[in-house]
Formats: sequence, C-alpha cells, structure tokens
Amino acid sequence: MWSTIHLHVIQKPQRQLAIDIIGRDQGGDVTVIGDWDKYRANKVSKWLQLSGTLPISISIVRGVNSAGVLAPRASIETQLAAVVPFASRCRNLFFQGPPESLSRLASINALELSSLESLFLYAPFEGQGTRPPTHINLTDTWGCSGLLGAPSLRKLSLRHRNIRFELLNVHWSQITHLELGGSYQGVNPHLLQVSAAKLSDVLQWCERLVYLKLDLEVADDIYDTNIPSIPLLHLRCLSIRTPSDLAPIIGKLEIPAVKELTFHSTAKNANHPQCLMMLIQAGAIVKLDLDTRNVPHASFLQCLRQCRALISLTLRCARNSMERSRTPGDLIHSSRVDDEFLDLISTTGTDAFSPLLEEFICNFLTEFTTVGLTKFITRKQGGNVPGLARLKTLTLLNVPLHKRREVQQWASSLQVRAYVDAGLAVYLDGHNEDKSYQPTEEEDRYSIIDFGRSSMQYARSWMED
Repeated sequence: MWSTIHLHVIQKPQRQLAIDIIGRDQGGDVTVIGDWDKYRANKVSKWLQLSGTLPISISIVRGVNSAGVLAPRASIETQLAAVVPFASRCRNLFFQGPPESLSRLASINALELSSLESLFLYAPFEGQGTRPPTHINLTDTWGCSGLLGAPSLRKLSLRHRNIRFELLNVHWSQITHLELGGSYQGVNPHLLQVSAAKLSDVLQWCERLVYLKLDLEVADDIYDTNIPSIPLLHLRCLSIRTPSDLAPIIGKLEIPAVKELTFHSTAKNANHPQCLMMLIQAGAIVKLDLDTRNVPHASFLQCLRQCRALISLTLRCARNSMERSRTPGDLIHSSRVDDEFLDLISTTGTDAFSPLLEEFICNFLTEFTTVGLTKFITRKQGGNVPGLARLKTLTLLNVPLHKRREVQQWASSLQVRAYVDAGLAVYLDGHNEDKSYQPTEEEDRYSIIDFGRSSMQYARSWMED
C-alpha cells in the first residue's frame, strides 16, 4: 500500500504523467508529475481513495519552470481541491510556496485535522535573484489557520521572513520539534527576523521541546532586553545558525539533556568562544557541528576537551573566508585542522580529545598532510590503542585543487582500501565510489530536489520522538 503523495505543481511540465509506487512496511511514495492539472488531480483523488483509511503524508510544492516563473495559482488550487477532502487522514503536511497561494488549506478547520502531527510551511519569496523580496507577513494568511491549531500537532517547521508568533494559534506547550528560519531564493538567504523578546517568549512557551533549530537574525539590540530564564529541560538536539550575537539568549538556556549541537555564527564582535562553551557545558555532547571561522584555536581546543563523549564531529567554514584569513598573523588566532589536531583526536588518556569519535567531517580548506591522515586512520582503525574507538566515516569536502590529486591517490592506496573493505567509509568532496552518498542537511539546502524541501520531513531528527 501507500501513504505518501507528493504534488509538484510546475509551470510547463517537461515530461508526461508518471506514477511511481514504492512499497514499504507502512506505505510508500506516490510521485505524480503531469501535463494536465485536472487529469493529475483526478489521479491523486483516486489514489487517495484506494488507500482506504491509511494515514497519509502530503507534500505540495508550487514549483517554477526553467525561467523561474511560478506555476499559476489556478494549478495549485486544482490540486488542493483533490487533497482537501482527505485532510482528516493527514499525518504530515509539507507546503512550499507563497502563503497566499495556500489559503484554501489555511481555511481548513482544526477539528478536521485530528491526525495531523507534523506541519512544514516553507514560504519562499517571489522575488528573483537579488531583487528585494515581497514582504508578506505569514500571519496574514495563516494566523488563525486550523492547520496550526490542529490538536495533535507536535512538530512544526516555519520558514518565512515575517512571522508574528503571538498571532499564531499554535498549541505551543505541546510542540516537541520546532524549526524557525527564513527562506531562500536560489542560494540567497532571506533570514527570519525576530526580536529578542519574541524569540525568548516562543522558546518559553515550548517547554516540551526535544528538537530546536533556529536559522534567524535578531532584529533589535539584544543587550537592551531583559531576558528571563528559558528552561528546555527535555531538549536533545539544538541547531543555531545566525549572523547575530545570541549570547544573552544562549546564556539563559537551561538545556541539561542536549546531546547534539550545531552552532554556526557569523556575528561580528561577538564572543563566540563564550557562546560555544555555554552550550557545550550544558550537556554531554555526542554530536557537534561547528563553524570555526570565528573561534580562536585555543578556544576551539578547549571546547573539544569538554566533549569526551563526542561521537560525531563536523567542522565547517566558508572557503573564501578561510583563504582570506590564512595570513601569518591570523594563523595564530584561527582554528586549525592540521596533523597536530589529528594526533589529538586519535589518542587516549587525560589529555585526549574525543577518543570515542566515529565520524569526522571536515568541510573546508584543510592543513593536514596525507602522512598525517595515514597516521590518524592507522591509529583509529588499528585496534592497538585501548579506549580508542574505530572511525566509521571520514569525509573531506572542498579539498583544494592543488591537494586534490594527492588526497585522491591517498584514498586509493592499498592501506586505505584495506580499511574501506573492513567498513570505513571515506568520502572526498561528497562522493564515494563504493557507498551511496547522503548529503548533509547544509548541502541539501542548496541542491535541486524534485519536491522542494519536502525531504526534510523524513530526516532522522524529525522521525524521532
């Protein structure tokens, strides 16, 4: 049987109607892309009828053609007309398109959505390229939406630039998964802008959170705000990406259960080491994803020293930023991933860094040598160092052109191949000849996906309760 249907509404389809059914334990995927809106809508309606009483997941994307033109509003209205009668069976809903184009769904009564648990609302702007986006407040259409007020809604992802949280009829106290962010026109971000006070209010309303992702900028002077304590005692996964200094808010977070941390801050004149230490010391971190561009090397090592239980480490930095910073003076103050660093994460004892590390991802210009890499994986995979975990995944992205051939030859060497045959996955610039590559969430953001960003709703962090 099947329980998931994706509707990609495009301006001028490039291929004929295609239906692809993939079986699985609790359902499969139905992919419908066609030339005729009514024909497609009829097919959707029939498939939904045939699925009986199964709970369903629906993704609706108002797509664009090759010229960047949005599909006509009438097209998406036709598809919505086929879906709305089955709203009571929807467990997960994903929408991508301007908010006003989905007004029909916004008008559904909350009582008709008793099964809805996850809602993803991604509202990109209609502006093309770098042109200023259309300023439409999300609450104009969705403020009193029955979707947001669904009685069983626990997982909520909102992506738009203008959101007035106090006007949304969300049962915030029952939300366990929350994602707040902006939208993208190609790779151009239009970040969610929110005041420090409002952000603090929202987080305090969501006392049951286990997953929180913030991709935003603070629109006022955060240091002039009296922020109370923010107890999120059940939070296990925290992701922060911001150009703002969120230290005052971070300092108020009570997150003793946090295990997974992503921290990317590009704020100027912010105390990034202080923010990072406050977050790391809050819990026993096992998975860390860090943008190192504004973290001094000494502070970087100090933070890692606190992560004795770390299993997964991802290091990122904008490539052009790293190259500009590599002056002799800056080398003293910026984080370095070199042979010495590889030694630190492949030893045990009181001075060891992350002896339990199983996954290492480096997504920027690296300074270690292939000799250092060989020594690193030999120690990790050799099994001769008590207490040192074997590496399961090694990913090196954005390898400089002048080093790429050398690194590729290293990855093809007999010694490395032997470790790969024994189970080690080695990825260079996102590709591996032996294993299928799964893009990181950050890379997935900028890739072309058949159904917009609907893949987010099947991510591990959203599947877990």
